[in-house]
Amino acid sequence: ILVREGAQVILRESGEDALRTVSENSVDIILMDIHMPGMDGLEITRRMRTEPYGITVPIIALTAGVSEIEQHAALGVGMNDFLAKPIDPPKLIRMVWTWVEQSRGKPLPPMPSAEVDELAHEVLQKSVQEWPEIAGIDAELVSLILDGDSEFFIELLEVFVNEHLHTASKVKALIADDQKAAFYLVHSLRGQAANLGATSLAEVAGNLEDILRESIKNPNEAYNAFEQSLGNLIIGINSQLSRVSNDSANP
Repeated sequence: ILVREGAQVILRESGEDALRTVSENSVDIILMDIHMPGMDGLEITRRMRTEPYGITVPIIALTAGVSEIEQHAALGVGMNDFLAKPIDPPKLIRMVWTWVEQSRGKPLPPMPSAEVDELAHEVLQKSVQEWPEIAGIDAELVSLILDGDSEFFIELLEVFVNEHLHTASKVKALIADDQKAAFYLVHSLRGQAANLGATSLAEVAGNLEDILRESIKNPNEAYNAFEQSLGNLIIGINSQLSRVSNDSANP
């Protein structure tokens, strides 16, 4: 989304990598996931704001829920704003635009005009009509998230299946041995599901995530719903991928 708007984006998967990156590169803004294995987003931000790093650029918290407790904690370590998952592309762009302008102390090039926005909306509506239909995925939502790029959507489906084909069984094993690790795995899947428009799976994953975070309730019922929802979605995705493969083989 940001690259298409002309931004240069650096991706990092761990707090240690992020700290190393900001110490070696000049950046305008940092988008920080709150929940990550190892150092979480709060601890990473705390370190970035203090010596020897002393990072002063805006840091935006990415989180599936923006409760008052999370907001207070994020502001307390030096974060500037909050963006809820699944990502709303226009809101993301406006937020990044605003904070980068403030950070640089000068205006960026003008944002697209209303006429351009209206044309983009018409193109998006057409793309929704042609979007692959998969049970459990909100076609209109994911088309908006991916800016109507159905080919990229297919690529993301392949990545999701390859990464999460056995996630349900992994989560079940981790619940018995390491609920914190199970929480992070479910949290990661929840974010991916939300950005694919898989709203039902994101919801049941969120329920299981909340139970694992608190560790005060038997997670079996929430896990069963999660397992069923994930299994059904993977069946639907594999069916769509098979159709795509057959269409490619028989143009």
